Amino acid sequence: MRSFAIIPAFRALLPGLLLVMLGSGTAVAQTSDELKIGGNRGPQMKKVFVNVTGDAKLSRRLWMILGFELEDAFFQRANTDDDADTVVDARIQTRVAKVNLGLGVIRMQVTAGGRAQNLDSCASLSSNENAELFNGAATQIGETLRANYSDSLIIRIDPTSNMTQSEPFSDELARSLRKSNFKIVDASPSDITLRVELVQEKVPVEENLADYELAVSTRDGMRQYTSTGNIVVSATLAGPPPAVCPSRFDDLDWLSGGSTLYQVARGIVKEMKKQRSRSLASNQKDLK
Repeated sequence: MRSFAIIPAFRALLPGLLLVMLGSGTAVAQTSDELKIGGNRGPQMKKVFVNVTGDAKLSRRLWMILGFELEDAFFQRANTDDDADTVVDARIQTRVAKVNLGLGVIRMQVTAGGRAQNLDSCASLSSNENAELFNGAATQIGETLRANYSDSLIIRIDPTSNMTQSEPFSDELARSLRKSNFKIVDASPSDITLRVELVQEKVPVEENLADYELAVSTRDGMRQYTSTGNIVVSATLAGPPPAVCPSRFDDLDWLSGGSTLYQVARGIVKEMKKQRSRSLASNQKDLK
């Protein structure tokens, strides 16, 4: 009779044993469970076929990136569309666009003790050639002049100065000079005469763009998500760099604006995960 008493005890221990066994499976067990969620109830995004056409180099790159993103999201890759629950169709093409960057240049001529010195500096660099490039650019001028002309106290702004490119620049300049203990006068005599010219340079650049079209559909052709757009793959100067601050043009990756093929792939897989979650929630609701 005692032998039969073991069965209830074993049943009590069974949940704990199953937890231990599942825990030992780590990521592999979790991946398998997540892929099998929902069984055959409704459209499940378990296996995905990716079809990328267009530019050979970028197509191959996007295909590989999508593969990694799908794998990280616990989707399986299908070899054919017939074997897939979901189909990702993508087309990507390249083109070259010629654009101008806007570079703000501050040209200063400082005359002190009968000697003139040129002190040129850069303001902002923008992908918009018509942007405001001098906002905040005058805040350090007072410190620069104080470091170079430590014994000077009185400064005069040359009336031939041209600061029309930026309305706030002249006010910022006056505040910066006073903060560095310069007294500003309108006429001679003065220790320093400062002439300022604001120049908005246009710097030609060639951008290598990728235009893409993406669509996610179920195997029966039901469209679930689409995305179109373009990204800057790379950019190069169309000529020599400007004489002032040429090092700013050593790296033009910022022109991509943070949008890369990785972000494109991640965005579409994110939408697929949402569809899978909605499908799972719908299936669970139907079972109640």
